[in-house]
Amino acid sequence: MSYRVVAISDTHSYHSRIEEIPECDLFVCAGDITWRGEVSIIASFADWTKTLPAKRKVAVFGNHEVGLEDPNCMNRKWALKILTDAGIDYLQDSGIEIDGFKIWGSPYTPVFYSWQFMADRGEDIGRHWAQIPDDTNILITHGPPNGILDSVEEVSRGPQGCEMLAGRIKHLPNLKLSVFGHLHREGSRTLVKDGITFVNAAICTDNYAPINKPVVIDL
Repeated sequence: MSYRVVAISDTHSYHSRIEEIPECDLFVCAGDITWRGEVSIIASFADWTKTLPAKRKVAVFGNHEVGLEDPNCMNRKWALKILTDAGIDYLQDSGIEIDGFKIWGSPYTPVFYSWQFMADRGEDIGRHWAQIPDDTNILITHGPPNGILDSVEEVSRGPQGCEMLAGRIKHLPNLKLSVFGHLHREGSRTLVKDGITFVNAAICTDNYAPINKPVVIDL
């Protein structure tokens, strides 16, 4: 029997415009729920997820969740309580086991302008990926690995995913699914490579139109 995962990312307050979330075992959101960390949008998103036909729900934040990285920030505390009360497991360089699947999540991306949850390329961001357990089955990161569904509108800039994340994924022998967003251009697309299903689950386009569909994956 297959295990159904439905993935979204980069809704930027437009979650209610998603036409349909099919029934699933696991619902995943890979970040950028808000524009700039607005707790009111987090609350609206959490209320929306309560209506979804999902048995379990997991989320990470993204670079647009401004102010929610600081552990002492009251907005962060409120946001996490809102998610928890809605039955959403929030992951930040942390993991959870659900239905036998070992899941790891992280909101961090390489530095991209001046936003949140970012680290310099190379060793700085590599420290986050080094924490991913070797036996991870489902990986949820806000940003993509380098060379995987990571093109941007300015094509001359080349792939913008994280090289260190791509390197770490090569050493995760049990990985079945990698979900991310962040770079909207290839949202709602999947790629199967080396036995791993990679999903760019961004709902918004480069122009922030929320027209991409949720991605359904049967494991």
